[in-house]
Formats: sequence, C-alpha cells, structure tokens
Amino acid sequence: MSAVPEHSGSGRLIPGTLLDDRYEIQRLLNSGGMGAVYLAFDSRLQIPCAIKQMFSVYSGDELQFVSEHFQQEAQLLARLHHPGIPRVLDYFQLPGESQYFLVMDYIEGKDLGTMIREREGAGFPEETVTRWAVSVLDILIFLHGQPRPILHRDLKPSNIMIAEPGRRVVLIDFGLAKTVNPESTSQKSFVGTWGYAPMEQCQGHPEPRSDLYALGATMHFLLSGKESLPFNFDPIRKQCPDVSEKMEQILIVVLQGAPEGRFASAADMKEALLGVLPQDKFPPPAAGSAVSGSLARPATPGNFLSEKSLAASTEQRSLFSVSGKLRKESDVIDAARAIEMGKAGNPKAVGKLMEVLLFGADADIRQQAAWALGKLK
Repeated sequence: MSAVPEHSGSGRLIPGTLLDDRYEIQRLLNSGGMGAVYLAFDSRLQIPCAIKQMFSVYSGDELQFVSEHFQQEAQLLARLHHPGIPRVLDYFQLPGESQYFLVMDYIEGKDLGTMIREREGAGFPEETVTRWAVSVLDILIFLHGQPRPILHRDLKPSNIMIAEPGRRVVLIDFGLAKTVNPESTSQKSFVGTWGYAPMEQCQGHPEPRSDLYALGATMHFLLSGKESLPFNFDPIRKQCPDVSEKMEQILIVVLQGAPEGRFASAADMKEALLGVLPQDKFPPPAAGSAVSGSLARPATPGNFLSEKSLAASTEQRSLFSVSGKLRKESDVIDAARAIEMGKAGNPKAVGKLMEVLLFGADADIRQQAAWALGKLK
C-alpha cells in the first residue's frame, strides 16, 4: 500500500514522502501553477529520478482537462526515443486521490531561464545561442517528423535544459504537447505561455511553425537578456549591435505574425542558422510582422513574467478556464474602447483585450488588440 503523501501548506510534497512504496521524495526542483517536479530516489532500481506531480486544485471540467493533458504527456514521452527528450519510467495515480505522478529520467543541469536570470540582464553570445537553437531544432525536426506531427506548444527558456555532463540540450515539460492532424481545421483551445505563443496558437490553431516562433522568441530573449512584450520584438541589432545581420534576419523571419511568413520547417530554420540556406532564399518579411518597436525590460526575477502561463495566472483565470473558454459566454466585448484604453496604457483593458485577441471574429480588430496589448506592461 502506498504511503499517504505528506504535503506542505502549498500542496507540495515534503522530503521523505514515499510514493507508490517505491519513490522517496528528496527535494523540490521546480514548481508552477499546475504542478511541481521533485528529485526522488527509486528504491527498486536504486537510481535517482525526477517525479512530476499534478496539483489537485482543479475540479469538474478543469480537472478532466488537466488530467487528460498529464496522461497525454506520459503517453507521448513513453513512445519517443531521442537524446534530447527525457524518458518516461513510470506513471501512476494514488488510490482515492485526484493526484497524478509522472516518473522520468533525472536531468542534472540548469534550464536556460535560470541561466539568463543569473546573468542579471546580460545576454548570451550569438555563437552559444546558435548552438543551443540548432540542438532544439534537431529535437523539433524529430517531433514534427512523426507520422502525426507532435507540437511542444510551450517552448521557452525554462523548458530548455543544459544537461551535465556534456552540455547536452534537453527539451522538457511536454505537458502541453499534442499530436496534430495537418488536415484538421477544427478550433482548439489556447494553451502555452503568454509572450512566447504566436498569434495562431493564442487563437487555438497551433501548427509546427508555431514552435519555430516560440524558439525565435526564446532566442531573442537569450541574446538580449531582455524580455519583450507579447507580439512586439525589436530587431535584435537595435538592442545588441554585435549580433550578426544574418541572425537578425533569421529572427525577423521566424517572428512573423503569420506562420506563412516564417521558415517552412525546423529543418529550413536549422539550415539558415548554419549558413546552408543563404539569406536571399529566406522567406520575405510579411505585412504585420511581429518584429516591431517594443518596450523591453531586464530579465530580473521581478520582471520575468513569461514564467506565469495563461493557465496558471490568478488574474487571467478569473476570465478563462484552463481550456481557454470564456467563463461568461454572454459578455459583450467593447473592442474599440478596450483598444483605446490599451493604447492609453490603462491596465484595466488587459482582460478585454485578451478576449478580443482570442475570440474576436475580425482579423483586423484582433491585430489591433494584439498591438494594444504590446503597449501595456
């Protein structure tokens, strides 16, 4: 019989807790709005492992939505074999409790979100960022090349690990990953991290090029050391004059607002970074590029807002359920007023601007809402 989990006041497990008569919790590694990750010891195999816990803070439809994503993560990772993806070792639910646990390889190292914060606003050298990006693209080539393409949908600095020893790049946290049918046009819910998810993903239509946008936003942040506002990225050489013109052009392409303006695939973006694809073969910048003037802030802990995902934010959860549906379907959105309030810097417009952006029927109005959101801090 499994030991009853011992919780701290926040719902996290305390060191010494024994799960499934096998896994002893040693220490907390990371925690977010939906769950926590711990270092544990597998007494059967006599090896360290990582255990991901889903917090039991949901009920009804939300619990079903989150538990389905958690189970999907286990099923996805269990059948994927790539050196840049952690292996799933076990998966279980405690009897009588709405808690799920995923047991994975323990990856010793640091994530890029932690590493950039430790630099206190200084970016990484272009050569380093290029090397990391190429490794991530190799993982995306593998994922997108599955019989049914797999999208990560939450690519950001904190989900890219630099494993020790060897400095191997590992992509983690597949909780929002899913397979997609390229021929499907059905509306899907928005999931992802605000500031890294592209417009089409916010509107519920992610595709492989959505992961490329998220990687571009991640690279821009790692190079500059400053986080841009959603959908607003300065040309990188404006902030970092030492960055090459080629890198700037790559980021301009991959951060296009419309997926059609980006590189066609992860393989094409990799060739561009390695210099195999010449600049005159890059896709031409499309109208409405996401790369434009923005207000950038240093990557200090207080300003590291990208780590607060839409699903986990208390303020945003008052408007949206985890599945991205409006809590009050009858709400009438005064789009024009919300856009004017956003342009004037009024933070009270954020909620309504997000409603317009995610659920508005008019593309021009949605674009104006995105621009107004980019003006707000």
